[in-house]
Amino acid sequence: KTIEEILHDLKVNVQIARIGPNNWEVEEGNATIKIRFNAENLFVTCDAFLCQLPKDDIGDLYEFLLRENAKMKYTLFSVSGNNIVIGSVFYETDIERTLGQKIFKSVFEEADTYQKLLIEKYHCRPRLQES
Repeated sequence: KTIEEILHDLKVNVQIARIGPNNWEVEEGNATIKIRFNAENLFVTCDAFLCQLPKDDIGDLYEFLLRENAKMKYTLFSVSGNNIVIGSVFYETDIERTLGQKIFKSVFEEADTYQKLLIEKYHCRPRLQES
């Protein structure tokens, strides 16, 4: 319920975003942000797979991601397989609407911005869209 209240506060159409009982997807620019609530361990994840690692010369890219992680307040970059991910993980009981709005808004805004930057400046490869 709290997740849907937060999404509603952020002007997201909850009925369209809901893709399952504890799963939502939000489109922000070219990025798709997935929000999941795990009822077993009570963790909420909010993440976006931005792009794929470039084939060559990833040293500068990794340095950039680590530097950005040090600056970020609500989000972090990670690498999953060959994909660069931006997101946030928090415990369900730690969330309230105001903090949730800040966390989700950060992921929403940063996902589209960083996706473009990583592709243009660091030659990351666009992700293939799931069908």
